[in-house]
Amino acid sequence: MKILLTAINAKFIHSSLAVRCLKSYARKYEENIEICEYTINNEESYILKDIYEKNPDVVSFSCYIWNIDMVKDIAQCIKKVLPKCRIICGGPEVSFDSEEFLAENEYIDMVLWGEGEKPFLSLVEYFMGERNVEEVYNLTYRGEKGICKNEMCVPASLDEVPFVYEDLSGFENKIIYYETQRGCPYNCQFCLSSVEKGVHFLSEERVMSDLQHFIDNRVKQVKFVDRTFNCNKKHAMNIWKYLMDHDNGVTNFHMEIEAHVLDDETIEFLKTAREGLFQFEIGIQSTNEDTEDKGRRKHTYPS
Repeated sequence: MKILLTAINAKFIHSSLAVRCLKSYARKYEENIEICEYTINNEESYILKDIYEKNPDVVSFSCYIWNIDMVKDIAQCIKKVLPKCRIICGGPEVSFDSEEFLAENEYIDMVLWGEGEKPFLSLVEYFMGERNVEEVYNLTYRGEKGICKNEMCVPASLDEVPFVYEDLSGFENKIIYYETQRGCPYNCQFCLSSVEKGVHFLSEERVMSDLQHFIDNRVKQVKFVDRTFNCNKKHAMNIWKYLMDHDNGVTNFHMEIEAHVLDDETIEFLKTAREGLFQFEIGIQSTNEDTEDKGRRKHTYPS
């Protein structure tokens, strides 16, 4: 059984954290799982040829807004040249309308929706003949009576997901993507993050250990994929302080933050950081208060 975890990134310097988390969580089957990364700048024929030559039993695509059209084109071709290969889609672009997505794309066999580690492991167990398809978490698939959707599982604790960057070879010219939290406490109506409620965090001990690994290896840039890095002030301040105290003078840390919750204490603290240590991305959706109110965009720390 050969399973390809396939990522089509936006640029060469990008790397896929998602496929690495899935493989690491399903590590007891690591010999059966291969990660394949491409970019949207690759010719579709090149990607198709590369996948075809690997002759996989299963191809799983990580789907985002920037690659979904390309994924569908390639998946349709894979089904023609490898008709027995099962094609799985996952990721935010297919998680919230999985039944409709399957109905519209007959060449896709399954959709794995939501946080993927536990569901992917259960899917691999199904492919290995160790569980029934009805027992695979977060799975939408084609059954005998039409499209079926299985039950959702409780997501894995982030501390249960192994650190995926012990070996940094191959990342010399790429951005390292890292997460310390999942979910978003806000309810902005224009964002898919508002669909999933609640936020869960990586433990402070684990965060500091992971970050020290990047610092020791003098990684050029670490980009946090946390949806709102500073949604929890204590969590953010602890990380900022650790990075300032252990600054190697080289590594840059990029965070997406909510500017409205930056208080005077936080701003004064950040003023003491080395120039270039932090890079903040601040999204301003609107400056019109009526628009923000209708979009349910909050400007305070969640209670």
